[in-house]
Amino acid sequence: MKIFAVPAGLLALTVAFESVMAGPFQVVLDQEYAPSSFNNGIIIGLGQTVAQTFTVGIEGILDRVEVEIARDPFDVPADGVTLQIRPTEADGLPATTVLASVFIPALDIAPGPPVGPDVPPFHSVDLRSFGIGVTEGEGLAIVLSSNARGIHGGIDPYEWVANGPGGYSRGTGAIDILDGGFFPAFDFPFRTFVLADVPEPAGIALVMTAALVLLGHRWSIRQRNRVDLWKERCT
Repeated sequence: MKIFAVPAGLLALTVAFESVMAGPFQVVLDQEYAPSSFNNGIIIGLGQTVAQTFTVGIEGILDRVEVEIARDPFDVPADGVTLQIRPTEADGLPATTVLASVFIPALDIAPGPPVGPDVPPFHSVDLRSFGIGVTEGEGLAIVLSSNARGIHGGIDPYEWVANGPGGYSRGTGAIDILDGGFFPAFDFPFRTFVLADVPEPAGIALVMTAALVLLGHRWSIRQRNRVDLWKERCT
């Protein structure tokens, strides 16, 4: 019975490839719409819900989303903001199914100008505990709502800033007034982050090294076989 030894290069290549394919999970930026300036904004408050849809680009677990929102600069609204993640319907607008729901207290949201900055900071909402698995090409929506009323005349309790007509091509902004259903609007600034299986550069280098070792091993075998064949012909 013949016993065949596994070439060292092949064994190294196999181990390296498996380690890279089962590489460490990392949180990576997936979708982003972040204009540098703004010319508009939409009220988030009693009777008006605002959303932004997006198309997933990286498979994994939805880790967090960030939205560029601001609150009344002079008085703290009586109610905070609820952020939901929903799937989208066939028409690309938010569905009624809720995959995750997080309440954001009013004091956690930065005030708008003139008290706060002209450009509000992105507010980050952690979603990892919900375990929302996402796949490339899947449509989802970030939905913001609040029961807060404006305190001063003409002052909005919350606002999702925008730069109409927008420029995000993989989704759309949407507004629902008095639960009448969503209709398309311009895009609202947001970011999404996914916990994904991303190969490390060092792991890729390991695979390349193992591949070179395997090629060298095969070249050595071929050269040895040529020498043996030459000897046989000369005898």
